[in-house]
Amino acid sequence: MKKLILSLVIMLICNISFASQGITHSHPGLTKDSKSSSLQSIPTCLIKITNDSHYDIIVSGQFDDGTYLQPFVIQAYETPHYVSLFYFNICHGVMDMQIETNYGLKLYAQPTYVNSKILIKSGWLNPYSILEKASPNLK
Repeated sequence: MKKLILSLVIMLICNISFASQGITHSHPGLTKDSKSSSLQSIPTCLIKITNDSHYDIIVSGQFDDGTYLQPFVIQAYETPHYVSLFYFNICHGVMDMQIETNYGLKLYAQPTYVNSKILIKSGWLNPYSILEKASPNLK
């Protein structure tokens, strides 16, 4: 029993640290109260975006209910940013996401599933994106 409790505490700490290592962006329709409650559920309902390139990038997108994500900038080599797909008391499975450089070069534009990780790297001449896809089969 002690091992079970200890393992649950360790998992909780890992989930909290996962969410606290970056900046989280939420659905614009959430109120302050619902944003704080959604932040408690985000460790398993996120899209992670890491910018390991020499360029600042702009992230935008559209949630599955048609609402647009407030565009935000991730500076070069900044800590990861997370987009929470937990809104209206449910974890949504997908959103359309676009990423471009601050000078207009499109790096990424496609539907992105929950728990995906997008990595932007510096290339020889231009940055490029790497997507670690999550499973689209959600319960």
